[in-house]
Amino acid sequence: MTKIAFYSRIVKIEKRIASEWISGVGDNAKFREIDRGYFMTLEGSHESIHIGFDDPMFKAGERIKITFERV
Repeated sequence: MTKIAFYSRIVKIEKRIASEWISGVGDNAKFREIDRGYFMTLEGSHESIHIGFDDPMFKAGERIKITFERV
């Protein structure tokens, strides 16, 4: 069984909301908000990872273990 684990520090946890245009132009434009969920950025990484829609209870600055395992 292949299993890879490494440690990192959380740089940022953020809840992302996107705006989607519905109709109208200018001052009459209407948008709706779309919940994109929570994203985590790790130290030494240039991308954020989507980690779900529930508050992950992690905080920036915490050290975590990331594990990849074939199931």
